Amino acid sequence: MRVTQYLLICIVIIAMLTGIVSAAPPNPNYVSPPDVPVPEMNGWPHNEWNFYPDGPDFWGTMYNGAANVYVRYDCDTNTGYVLVMGDDYQGAPELQEDGILASIDGINAFTSNSGNDGIPPDIVWGYASYEASFTKAPGVYNHFVINSLFYDSISSDLQTGTIDSPLTITCGEIPAPEFPSNLLPITMIIGFLGAVLLIQRTREQ
Repeated sequence: MRVTQYLLICIVIIAMLTGIVSAAPPNPNYVSPPDVPVPEMNGWPHNEWNFYPDGPDFWGTMYNGAANVYVRYDCDTNTGYVLVMGDDYQGAPELQEDGILASIDGINAFTSNSGNDGIPPDIVWGYASYEASFTKAPGVYNHFVINSLFYDSISSDLQTGTIDSPLTITCGEIPAPEFPSNLLPITMIIGFLGAVLLIQRTREQ
């Protein structure tokens, strides 16, 4: 194998390594009363939430942008809050009250039948939107999944909108990131290729 081919392989592996390291899971907006009010779970209006797309509460979208998802977490009570806001313009897919299901690593967080008694999990319906709460201890979770039903006027059918993201809940001081152990094999490969390249260049000289 030529020297340039070794170099190309090294570049590709380094690019993959950089992409994996930069793909950090999102964190919810940590709130601690009374500095920042927690959501009131009153259905409407949603004055406590930050609706800016680049704001701390924004989590993502579902069903091709038909609804925006916002997430907060209260470290004092280990309570997470979710707001799903559907579009209300004419012809937009309509967010439904039924069929709501959220889970964290396969364990239910809240559903459309959670009720609203002030003890999480709770859910309350608002104007083309719903607020929900759930209890979860700080930690790193691979799949925070929220499913909602939408009525699509174009297809005249109910469709499921889903958002699936990793979830990291860290209260207090955020620890410095550690080097991921699953990347060690990649670094070993890079080191091996570098050693082979060095040996080949030594032989050519």
